[in-house]
Amino acid sequence: MFWRRKVILYQFRNYLLKSQYGFSNFAHQSAIQISDPAVQRYLQNICSEYRFNKAPVHFRSLIQSISEREVLLENMKNLEDLESEDTKGDMKELAKEERNKYETSLKLTDDKILESLFPKEFSYGMSECIFEINASVGGQEAMLFTKELLEMYQRYAESRGWSTQLLNIDVADGGGVRHASMIVSGKGVLEILNLEAGVHRVQRVPETEKSGRLHTSTVSVAVLIQPSEIEIQLPDCELRIETKRSSGAGGQHVNTTDSCVRVTHIPTGLSVECQSEREQFKNKKNALARLRALLFQKKQNEQDQKVKETRKSQIGSGFRNEKIRTYNFNQDRVTDHRIGGSGGTVHDLKGFLAGGPPLNSMIILLQHFDHRQSVLEIIESFRKENKSS
Repeated sequence: MFWRRKVILYQFRNYLLKSQYGFSNFAHQSAIQISDPAVQRYLQNICSEYRFNKAPVHFRSLIQSISEREVLLENMKNLEDLESEDTKGDMKELAKEERNKYETSLKLTDDKILESLFPKEFSYGMSECIFEINASVGGQEAMLFTKELLEMYQRYAESRGWSTQLLNIDVADGGGVRHASMIVSGKGVLEILNLEAGVHRVQRVPETEKSGRLHTSTVSVAVLIQPSEIEIQLPDCELRIETKRSSGAGGQHVNTTDSCVRVTHIPTGLSVECQSEREQFKNKKNALARLRALLFQKKQNEQDQKVKETRKSQIGSGFRNEKIRTYNFNQDRVTDHRIGGSGGTVHDLKGFLAGGPPLNSMIILLQHFDHRQSVLEIIESFRKENKSS
């Protein structure tokens, strides 16, 4: 159920106000009100879910605020008799003062509840994923930018203390990269890198362009969940394993040993090839890991499709559309199109591609935006239910 999703209470507005990388503060309070019937139903569901169960840590503060609100409303209701026309003198004035205090406290409590609905983090509970990047439209220029993005994410992973293991890389003759995939391990990798999935557009004048014409190329990023061996079983009878000699740059071992491994999952027809390691058994292990991730992703997509038939996907529903981000070299600008207005624009392209603070700030902003949208969509679903009932 939707109210079982993790919510981590965090005050995010101050961070945005203090951001030094030019992001505008779009994280103002939404137009929704606590009095909205849809919000009331959402909060009631949260309380009902944990009425007889111990609430998780990330819900306790929210539930406490909801309880405080109920007490304030009850106290305000008890003042009605003292505020009637029959009451005179000091008692009526005292009741008026008490109501003013309760109304002030109620407003503060409502603000606290609204802030609690827009969390900073959402964890998928997994600390490992497969990160894939592919050159799309743009030929050689797309391949060169694919290499730059791959290096950007590798540096970003290193800055966060994550580990990376290159599974496969297809290097082009001109120095670019056609395709690359790697395993990224560490705290929060899935929730963070999942926000980077989609089409990245680059606009710049290639070094070989004599007329100075601006070229537009695209690179696609995909993030796959890395499941454990327990979650996805791969019996030997369902696998076809082939070996061959590796190709491409790599030194003396290339074309001398059958180190390249191709694994095919017979029931689905999915096939994975790996030749990044010198030893055959390591390539086999990496190929099986990637195949397991693809099968897990296929299973997840089937489940997600069933959910979408009854209710719109809540998390990251618009984050896989084409052109999620533009890198404009002439304007020294990076713009994320998922965030409206100027909120998703930063003018520090060099720092961004270095995988440094500008990229991290953008990702944090996207985390907040993503979770904020998910809560608004949940509340909107309750609003539609109210109208239909």
